[in-house]
Amino acid sequence: MTDTASIILASGSTIRAEILRSHGVNFSIIKPGVDEDTVKKECAEQNLDLETMAMRLAEEKCMAVARDNPGFVIGSDQILEFENRAYDKPNDMGEARARITELAGKPHSLINATALALDGTIVWRNLARPVLKIRPLEDAEVDAYIDAAGPAILSSVGAYQIETAPGAQLFESIAGDRYAVLGLALYPLLKAMRINGAFGEEMKSAKPVLAGVLGHPIGHSLSPVLHNYWVKSAHINGHYVAIDAGPDEASFAKAANAARALGFAGLNVTIPHKEHALEYADSASDRAREIGAANMLSFRDDGVFADNSDSAGFATPLYGKIPDEKVKALLLGAGGAARAIIHAIRSFDKGAEITVANRTIEKAEKLASEFGVEVADWDERDAASIDKNLLVNTTNLGMKGAPALDFDVSNLPAKAVVYDIVYTPLETPLLRDAAARGLASVSGIEMLVWQAVPGFEAWFRNPAHPVTAQVDEAMWANLLTEMEGR
Repeated sequence: MTDTASIILASGSTIRAEILRSHGVNFSIIKPGVDEDTVKKECAEQNLDLETMAMRLAEEKCMAVARDNPGFVIGSDQILEFENRAYDKPNDMGEARARITELAGKPHSLINATALALDGTIVWRNLARPVLKIRPLEDAEVDAYIDAAGPAILSSVGAYQIETAPGAQLFESIAGDRYAVLGLALYPLLKAMRINGAFGEEMKSAKPVLAGVLGHPIGHSLSPVLHNYWVKSAHINGHYVAIDAGPDEASFAKAANAARALGFAGLNVTIPHKEHALEYADSASDRAREIGAANMLSFRDDGVFADNSDSAGFATPLYGKIPDEKVKALLLGAGGAARAIIHAIRSFDKGAEITVANRTIEKAEKLASEFGVEVADWDERDAASIDKNLLVNTTNLGMKGAPALDFDVSNLPAKAVVYDIVYTPLETPLLRDAAARGLASVSGIEMLVWQAVPGFEAWFRNPAHPVTAQVDEAMWANLLTEMEGR
């Protein structure tokens, strides 16, 4: 490999350095100086699991060096987990002997976390969890190993060095990445460095990750803006596109099949295909089955998996706004989104009273039979809102290019919350009327963002450790700027 970029290993581990050198990587070493005990204490106080703790340590080490050093910085950490307990490096030979004796005959895991930064920003994370089993040992065998290995084993959380002949003889089985056992998941790391240009532009050979949103019409969708912002922010080689697939189920299936054949990782699904998506999938989450619709399709080796993030996406921005009393909701519309919203409302209040009004009453009646909701005639929707503390428009009425929603908010109680899942325009006529009455409201743009997070983190993730969709001021500014330009 050629040294085309600055590469720093943020670790004093001789074995990690040797792993990189043995594969032709030219790098320098800067010890990070992170107080690991403090980080572990903070993680324990937050009740974080051991995988999160290991990743936090890897990130802290990586960024401790990356903040002051441009180019690539590698940080890594390893935690031994045995019978739901974490083990640090032994303090002395007596503790090392006790460690080997305790592990003998039983499986344990080595949680290996690696973080890679480029110019001060973490661009990749990896989590590996090989499982090892030391064979049953007699006391004399343990003593012989401790004497042969010497103090060098005090640098290992397991008190063994599998890279040596005596250490290898201890083991009955090893399942997982051998380099992760040694302290650095080498091949995933090399791939990430190659994709990010550590070894030159000519080495960037990885296929981009593809995902998209499928619906009809789809030109209004802001999902590509949102996902591609996250893709760029995370330095991911990928792209998210909008796909228009006619209104019928056959058109949906044709478009989904084409995306799958092109190697897409997954699709979001929007109006009018959420029920089609659930029928199309080979398997589904309990949540999607309960809702009866899916807005996420993940293309896996074992088939197509359907899920629904609309429920959580709807609920997240509603926390703190919905009245602290029995929920009485009126839903306008009876499509796939309405199904998810019924599920979300009942997560707030299992005894919620929910009424559905739909232009086609048969669809509303179908929801009533499945979910036990009440049905109101579409022409009586205004009157049906008199005692409701939550009004939700789940239709496309009021969307840019669609017919207006004719609804009189004056019948709603003063404490009611008005939620319009339409987000183009940002302030729909319904939300404008609610504001004029002084009613609390939620825009569909908030639901769009929060329902998008699970898809991004599922499809654009590193296989062993998820990326995080940053819902922050910069994201909102980018999204709102794009909306103003439309």
